[in-house]
Amino acid sequence: MKLRHLGIIIFLFFLCFRISYAQTPDKPKLVVGIIVDGMRHEYLYKYYDRFTEGGFKRLMNDGYMMSNTHINYIPTLTAPGHASIYTGATPSVHGIIANDWFVKPLGKSIYSAEDQKYSNVGGSARYGHISPQNLKSTTITDELRLSTNNRSKVVSISLKERGAVFSAGHLGNALWMDGQSGEFMTSTYYMDTLPSWVHHFNSLQLTQRYLSQTWNTLYPIETYIQSVEDAFEFEGKFKGLKSSNFPYDLSTLKEKNGGMNMIMTTPFGNSLTFDMAYAALEGENLGKGQEVDFLALSLSSTDFIGHKFGPTAVETEDTYLRVDRDLENFLQYMDMQYGKNEYLVFMTSDHGMADLVEYLGSEQVPSGRLNKQIIIDDITTSLNEKFGLPFNVEKMLLLGIVITACYIACLFYFRYSRPYLFQKKYLVILSFLYLAIMAMIPYQEFKAYRNRLGGWVSDFSNEQFYINSRLADEKGIDMSEIQTYIANRMLQYEGVKHAYTATDLKRQNYTNGSAKDLQLGFNHKSSGDVMLILEPGWLNIDYLGTTHNTGYNYNTHVPLIFFGWNIPQGQSMEYCTITNLAPTLSMLLNISLPGGATGQPIMSLFDQ
Repeated sequence: MKLRHLGIIIFLFFLCFRISYAQTPDKPKLVVGIIVDGMRHEYLYKYYDRFTEGGFKRLMNDGYMMSNTHINYIPTLTAPGHASIYTGATPSVHGIIANDWFVKPLGKSIYSAEDQKYSNVGGSARYGHISPQNLKSTTITDELRLSTNNRSKVVSISLKERGAVFSAGHLGNALWMDGQSGEFMTSTYYMDTLPSWVHHFNSLQLTQRYLSQTWNTLYPIETYIQSVEDAFEFEGKFKGLKSSNFPYDLSTLKEKNGGMNMIMTTPFGNSLTFDMAYAALEGENLGKGQEVDFLALSLSSTDFIGHKFGPTAVETEDTYLRVDRDLENFLQYMDMQYGKNEYLVFMTSDHGMADLVEYLGSEQVPSGRLNKQIIIDDITTSLNEKFGLPFNVEKMLLLGIVITACYIACLFYFRYSRPYLFQKKYLVILSFLYLAIMAMIPYQEFKAYRNRLGGWVSDFSNEQFYINSRLADEKGIDMSEIQTYIANRMLQYEGVKHAYTATDLKRQNYTNGSAKDLQLGFNHKSSGDVMLILEPGWLNIDYLGTTHNTGYNYNTHVPLIFFGWNIPQGQSMEYCTITNLAPTLSMLLNISLPGGATGQPIMSLFDQ
């Protein structure tokens, strides 16, 4: 009898095991990556009590959260952020060092996703010269496609080109918004014609509809206690308004604020992105085949609103409350379409956001702004004094002497060999040519000077100086000497904490602190010659609002949550870098790590 009972128990155990195993498929139907552009980790708790149960709270309570996740390089910008999340590498490896950067051989700045070989498919020509050519590593989305012989589908959607492009990698399809028409588009790198479902989505003119309404707070404005007073003096303002206070009549404001592009600076830009996500899921039948598909979403409006109004604004709080609702609706849709635990979601951010300098000042917190133009003028003047004027004075004098000698020789030739030409009208023509040629000498030198954007300094952006290496070669001056001079002079400025030269970053191996982060963001081929580290609370912008670029916690500490298929409920406080995300996904999906990945799988996720 006891043996019979034992047999029944064993049978029931194996039956339960088989049922449990059957309920956990060996792979998810779909992976959804959600990057909330410019989201600080603290927002999850700052607004927690006001979130719905099915949005951010659901991810936090039912998923696995890495609560101490940081961007591990400088600069903390959108393009490097997306590239690092999806490659598992830092800019030193994947090559996307900023949103834009100066290219010395071209003598100009380029956009991170720019590629003149390709043109627009749909939308406007100005938004169509786009590809991932500058990305030097594969992404997790590339590896998914490669592992299935391109049977897995990858669709990446964002209002920003760079948000879509670096998430899609080299093998996925990227779609972004055309700022002129408000419609979604792509480039000939990805396809020759837009799919019918994109045409249908564009025909709905949702951007126009969203911008025909008024943006008011979701709840009574007096309940927004996590924010400073509405219309804080130093917040950015929409053009046409004297203050930044609710409500905003978008239908009248859009004309002076970029037309359709204005949707990026409203929470409805995030709603539009989710609308496009629904269309992509259905139009491409994502998650309905035999292989794992991937939908990459980047919510851009949170970043634009953060820049304009700052982390303490009512506009920012309202935006995250609305994103939470959008997320709740999206997760409910995913449950109905694919079933709970049948899809895998990760949610993170590409960077945080600094507080408004003026807000910090009002709270007696050290902060300030650098004056970019004063710095450029000072550095240029001091370099001229130290190393000489960028004009080639010797060259100008020599050419002037040669041309003057030729002019005098012509006068003698006309006077004694061709006297019939020695007449007033011919002499006037000759003199005019002489003066014109003489004037061209300083003009050409001045033109060359202008092309150097200040002579010695070709460019100053992203807290990086690009030195005119051609001018240094002409004068026989070693670049490291100029770099060191600029670095030492910049240390005299209030707000500048450190200055590192490219020579040091190439030769030294920094193992901790801001120097290590800067080195991980430094690319030998494209980064500048002198890199600055500002003091905490300091910004290098000349407009109202704020930005992100530093290695301080307000820019580096971002959310990271895994949710859904094969993900345990839990939380870890261990230090984690954003470059660990892609290797972790690779392990979950049993595919190769991205080629340049330097991050490591998050082991605590697998130990649960």
